[in-house]
Amino acid sequence: MARRAAKRNRKRNVKNTLAWQPFAGVILLVVGVALGYMSYADKNKALQDEIDSKYSELGRLKEQCMREESRWNAMKTSENLEKSMVRHGIDMNLPQSHQIVKMGKDGKPIADQHSVAWFARNRRERGNVVKSTIGL
Repeated sequence: MARRAAKRNRKRNVKNTLAWQPFAGVILLVVGVALGYMSYADKNKALQDEIDSKYSELGRLKEQCMREESRWNAMKTSENLEKSMVRHGIDMNLPQSHQIVKMGKDGKPIADQHSVAWFARNRRERGNVVKSTIGL
């Protein structure tokens, strides 16, 4: 008797029990793709939020730069420079046009300047001109 219980039912169709596996595979594939897409979308949203915050910070820094540049331009006007020098006890006047010499890349004065022509005309009258030996 024990032997009969151990026998298999040979009339039973084994292929019918495995018919659900392709359907389950498709379902698992769809779930996997959906989870992958959700993680991709979440990562994209995080990166977009970071980019937006950086752009807003860039806009804030550009505005701050423009404000500081405006303040600097206001501070370097001749009137404000004179006020600052008086406030710090510096007794100095701004140079006159014939006292400003623009130098070229070669270290020599740029030609056709008012100051160079003025210096050439008044060289004999000025006894206190001293040649510099710096850089020689």
